[in-house]
Amino acid sequence: MFKRILILSLPGIGDTLMATPMMEHLRKSLPHATIEALTMQRGSYEVLKVNPHIDTVFYFPFLKKGVRASINFILKEIRPRGYDLSITIYPSYPKHYHIVAYLCGAKMRIANGFESGYIRELHLLNTHLVRMELTNHNVINNLRLLTPLGIQFNPDNVKLELTLPTDIRNWANDFWQSMKLSDKSVYFHNGSSKIKKGSEKRLLPWWWVRELIHMLLEEGYNILFNLGPEEQWQRPMLERDFGDELGKRILPISGLSILQVAALIERTGLLIANDSGVTHLGAALNVRVIGLFGVTATYQVAPWTANACIVTSDLPCAPCYTNYAWREFRCSHPKYNPSNPTFPCMEAISIEKVMECLTKLT
Repeated sequence: MFKRILILSLPGIGDTLMATPMMEHLRKSLPHATIEALTMQRGSYEVLKVNPHIDTVFYFPFLKKGVRASINFILKEIRPRGYDLSITIYPSYPKHYHIVAYLCGAKMRIANGFESGYIRELHLLNTHLVRMELTNHNVINNLRLLTPLGIQFNPDNVKLELTLPTDIRNWANDFWQSMKLSDKSVYFHNGSSKIKKGSEKRLLPWWWVRELIHMLLEEGYNILFNLGPEEQWQRPMLERDFGDELGKRILPISGLSILQVAALIERTGLLIANDSGVTHLGAALNVRVIGLFGVTATYQVAPWTANACIVTSDLPCAPCYTNYAWREFRCSHPKYNPSNPTFPCMEAISIEKVMECLTKLT
């Protein structure tokens, strides 16, 4: 039986969180095995460091360090640990995921199989490929990676997992009290990782964000506005349009770790966000989530929680990004302007429907 297992969690926060039910099932089925994880995104590293089913988590930014340093790290730090089994979480189309899995040296290597890429993307480097299904949610495609091991699951009885340390929760409570926030508050996020080319097309345009903020303020909400490193482009507009409210009813949130952001989301209890890793933080924490989706498919990546209300556009061409074999986000809408930083399906999301979700969840 397997004594040492490596989970290759190379994508970002959202994909990593959607793989946590698989990790839990693996641990319950193999309670005596050593289960470790390898990440290349800092946020993924942070959320797995507090996962009770993972013994050790390694972080190495492969894309930033380059080929030579990456191979050296794997051969010196990872391969000598002698893994019996490695599992590459979904999605795992690009060839560098499979090269990493091969170099890590596990005797049994499980990953998803796609309609293409067996040779070109080196999926053949795995010993077992589990065919991914486009109609499945990512949580299910991750759980299906356990089928070669004979591990079964009930999709109606799985949840994302994120365990916040007590000191992080205490910090969030202290922040809440120091800012004298009321329970009528909402955490807002309009951001997107730049890992995949064109993924910024999931962003909402500023005019849309501005209108939503006005409506939330009119309804008496305080707004915790997430301004991480990739959301700083919104700060000048926020200061220009809502300068009088900054530090009062609108709090820009920046300079925090992923776990601190998660703790504030948990303390707020209500999240409005576009499709991003932050959306899945809310799902893992089981808070109320209003998810805003245009280009991506809700049946694949909607927040995995019963406390979610999803708002999509009514455009017939949406969603268009439904195949993880695609290398980038693309738009086929006849009025799409490549110079526009936003896809038409994001601009078409109804703010009125967002407010209806707010009423429904509160």
